[in-house]
Amino acid sequence: MWKYGVWQEEVRPALPRTTIRTVERLCHEEFTTVTDVHRNAARIPQDRTLTPERLRAACALGFEEIFGPHAA
Repeated sequence: MWKYGVWQEEVRPALPRTTIRTVERLCHEEFTTVTDVHRNAARIPQDRTLTPERLRAACALGFEEIFGPHAA
């Protein structure tokens, strides 16, 4: 089973269709391009260099682990 099996097999089927669409849309919107949210969050850890793109990519990878390969 893939890591996103819990989402695909347990959580997703229990949700209303509109909620599923909302979750999947938000994943796509938030993690396909760098936004001001990523830029601001990348400034928080002052003891290391973190680019907004690396932060976005890490978040996208995490969401892919949870929701599947086309989540973000």
